[in-house]
Amino acid sequence: MRRPLLIGGAVLGGFLLTSLLALWLFYGRIGAWVIRDKVLPKLEARLGQSLEVGEIDVERGRVILRDVSLVGKEGAEESLLHIDEVLVTYDYGASWLGEVIVHDVSVEGLVVRAYRNADGSSNFQALVDTLGRRRDATRSKNGTGSDSLRPQSILVMSGEIHLIDRERGAEMHLLGLSAHALAKEGSIASVRFESAVVQPGSGPRLTLGESILRVDPRDALATARFDVSNGAVKLWQGMTLTGISGQVAPGDD
Repeated sequence: MRRPLLIGGAVLGGFLLTSLLALWLFYGRIGAWVIRDKVLPKLEARLGQSLEVGEIDVERGRVILRDVSLVGKEGAEESLLHIDEVLVTYDYGASWLGEVIVHDVSVEGLVVRAYRNADGSSNFQALVDTLGRRRDATRSKNGTGSDSLRPQSILVMSGEIHLIDRERGAEMHLLGLSAHALAKEGSIASVRFESAVVQPGSGPRLTLGESILRVDPRDALATARFDVSNGAVKLWQGMTLTGISGQVAPGDD
């Protein structure tokens, strides 16, 4: 009686050891499958948008996503957002228990193209509405609960933003963008760009050199501080004001 039990225990132990070894060896492939089939659909549901990802590499403690696009609703002329590479660090130990706990996110090669057409349609309004509903739902819960997919920090290494309002004939282009934000309460987020061009629907064109925007995400309108350098305003052909610099903040006269 004892011998069969020992043999059965040895077989079970060998099976478990082999299974753990296989999981360890194929962790990357399994992790990539989990990201593509489980995590990304959850993000799509939260954003109300479709996500396309070219490559997914999963290592112990980090995930690399390449060629990421936020496609948006059907009928959009072009993607609202495209990223060359996203690096996500996560809790490796918790992943063995089936939990996805994100630590930090870094982004390289970010391109945002938001536009509004002359008929009022756009490639961003659906996302704004979805995020607004989620924010209202969170406030109704008094901010309770945790979100394991919410990163502790976000770092944008390089990027550019293009805002085009075809309805009013206005454009804004921010180039050489970098940004840093922490989820820690009270932390200040910062956005830096090397140059910018702002063309309103009517009025002079504004160009800026290296500038920095600092803001507390909890109350962006009241806390924003915008440091401007090397600005220029083209009043009309042959007349341009240059050397504009300083700080713009709420309450400034």
